[in-house]
Amino acid sequence: MTSNKQFNPLNFQLTLAAGGLSLMPFNLLQFSLPHVGNLITLSDMGSKSLSPFQRIWAYPMVAIMLLLTVIHVSYTAKFLIRFAVWIKDNKDYKSLMDNPYQNERIFAFICSLSMTANVIWASFGFFVPQISNNIQVLMVPSLFYFLILWVLLMKWEMYVVKQWFVTPIEIERFNFTWLLDILAFGLVSLTGSGIASMSNNSVIASVAGFTSIFSISIGIILLAFKLIALFSSHIKKSSHPSVGLLPAYFLLIPLACLFGLSVFRMASFVGNLLNTNFKGLTFLVIVSSYVLAVSWGLFCIYLLKEYLTKNFIKSKFAPPQWAMI
Repeated sequence: MTSNKQFNPLNFQLTLAAGGLSLMPFNLLQFSLPHVGNLITLSDMGSKSLSPFQRIWAYPMVAIMLLLTVIHVSYTAKFLIRFAVWIKDNKDYKSLMDNPYQNERIFAFICSLSMTANVIWASFGFFVPQISNNIQVLMVPSLFYFLILWVLLMKWEMYVVKQWFVTPIEIERFNFTWLLDILAFGLVSLTGSGIASMSNNSVIASVAGFTSIFSISIGIILLAFKLIALFSSHIKKSSHPSVGLLPAYFLLIPLACLFGLSVFRMASFVGNLLNTNFKGLTFLVIVSSYVLAVSWGLFCIYLLKEYLTKNFIKSKFAPPQWAMI
C-alpha cells in the first residue's frame, strides 16, 4: 500500500468503474427476468418460472455483480479513509485545487460517491432484499446524502471556475479529462433525479427534483462551453494528446447518457407536477442522447483505431482509460 502522501483523488475512478459495471448485470436481470417486487432481488433467482437457459446466463451475472459490488464497497471505504487524511493534511489538497490543470481530479470523489447511491439502491439491494423492499424508507437519508454531494459539487465547481479568472490559463493544455467535473454534475443529477422519480413523498421528490434541474442546467451549460473550447483547441493542434490521455475522448459517451436519462426523468417529474404530458419530448431526449453516445463511440473507435489496435494492450494503465467502460 502506497503512503497517503501519494494519494490521488483519481483513485476513486476504480470504485466508480466497479460501481458502474455492477449496475450492468443488475439492469440486465431487472429487465430480462420475472420478479415479484419492483426491483429484482436474489430471492427471485430461485423462482420456478426461470427457464434452464435463463439460469445458465443469470447465475454468472449474479456472481459478477457480487464481485463488483464487493470491490466498490470495500475500496470506497478504503479510499474514504485515505481521502479524509489527505484533506486534513491540506497542503496537497490546496496545491491541487489551486492548479487549474489538475483540480478537475477532485471531482472523481463526487463521481464515485454518487455512484454509491445507485449501487446501494440496485446492486447492494439485490443481495439484501430488505433494502429493495423498503426503498421508500431510504428516501430521507438518500435525500440528505444527495444534498451533501450537491453542495460539495457546487462549492468545488465555483472554486475551480474562480481559478480560470485569477490564474492565467492556456486552453491548449486542456484535454477531454477537463470534463471530469461535468461527469460529476451528470452523476449527481442522476442520483437526484432517481430520488425524485422513486419517492412517494412529494416534499422529498420536489426538493430532489428542483435541485437536480439546477445541476442539470449548470452541467449542460458547462459542457457546451468546454466542448466548444476543446474542439476549437484540438482542431488547431497538429497532433493528438499523449497516449495515456487518448481514452478520455470516450468520456463524452457517459455524459450523453447521464444527462439524457436525467432530463428524461426530470421531464416526467415536471409533467406530473404540472399535470402535462411530455411523452413526445422525453422520447426525443432519450433517443437523441443515446444516438449521440453511439455516434461518438463509433467516431472514437475510428479516430483512435491505431491506439486501440497497437497501444492499448501494451500501454501502462492510465486513469483516462476508465472512460472506455
